[in-house]
Amino acid sequence: MDLLERSAPLPTSRSFPGLRLVPLHAGLTRVLHRDGSVLGYVETVPDAAGVRYRAKRMRPRAAGFTVVGEFWSPDEALDALRFA
Repeated sequence: MDLLERSAPLPTSRSFPGLRLVPLHAGLTRVLHRDGSVLGYVETVPDAAGVRYRAKRMRPRAAGFTVVGEFWSPDEALDALRFA
């Protein structure tokens, strides 16, 4: 089984114009700008109260990521990436 077979789409309830979501593996989705550049990642994080979604913004000059926050819905995590 390869990565694409194990990947699952992020369960969003609406579309996000200008963004493309690429499921990498269970629990991690890459978020791309329309031009293909990486905006960040949304990671599924198990929590005692349910599933949380951690938004991590790509920081090219720092060669790493900044955690924007953890949210109860994937839509909130994507909005945080878009507007952070």
